[in-house]
Amino acid sequence: EVDGMLHQKKVVIAQACQPGGRIYRQTSAPKGAPPRRSVRRSILSPAHAFSVTAAWGFSLAGVGRARTGSVVASAAARGYEDLEAAAREWLAIDTDAGSRAVVEEMVANGKHAELLDIMGSRLEFGTAGLRGLMGPGFNRMNLVTVQQTTQGLCRYLQATSAEQLAAGGFVIGYDGRHGSEAMARTAAAVMLSQGVQVHLFGDLVPTPFVAFAVELLGCAGGVMVTA
Repeated sequence: EVDGMLHQKKVVIAQACQPGGRIYRQTSAPKGAPPRRSVRRSILSPAHAFSVTAAWGFSLAGVGRARTGSVVASAAARGYEDLEAAAREWLAIDTDAGSRAVVEEMVANGKHAELLDIMGSRLEFGTAGLRGLMGPGFNRMNLVTVQQTTQGLCRYLQATSAEQLAAGGFVIGYDGRHGSEAMARTAAAVMLSQGVQVHLFGDLVPTPFVAFAVELLGCAGGVMVTA
C-alpha cells in the first residue's frame, strides 16, 4: 500500500551530479503503470528533529561520536574568550543574514549567557535523533548544523557502508514544519557534493515512509526532517 502511495504522485529524484549540474530531476508515473521503486520528492516549528534511520541497524550514538571537533565543545569550561571564538567560527560559516545579525549583536553587547546557551555545546544524537530549538548557533537546529551533521553522516557511511551507499544511495524526507524543506535540500546538497545518489521525497511524508524507502531502494541510510 505504501509503495502504491509512493507511486501515485510526482516524484523528484535528486541524482548524484557533477559540480554545477542540476540537482533535481522531476518525473511522473505513467498512467496505469505498476508501482516502481521511485521515491517522492524541505520547513521546522520551535523544536525539530533530524532523525536518521538505516536498513542495517544504524547506531545514532555512533554518528554522534563521528562529529569533528570544535572550539565549541568545551567553550563553557574555558571561559568567555572561547565563547566568542566559537561565535567567530559560526560567523565564518553562516550565510544567513538574520541569524548572523543575532550572533553579532550578542558578541558586540557581551551577552555571554545567551552566547553560552547557543554556542556552549553541540546538539547530540539521542533516541529521537538530533533534536533542538531552532535558531543560530551550534546548539540549535539550523542549516549550518544540518550541513555539518550530514557531512559527518556521509563520512561515516563512506567508512562503514561504502558499497551500499554507492549502489543504493540515500533517502531524505520532510514534513510540514517551518524550515523543513530548506533543511532537507541542504542535506541533499551535501550528499550530492560527495557523489552520493539522493532520493528526495517530492511531498510531505510521515516518518515511516523514509524507513520504508530505505528498505525498498536498498539505501545505506536516510534522514527525516521532522519535529
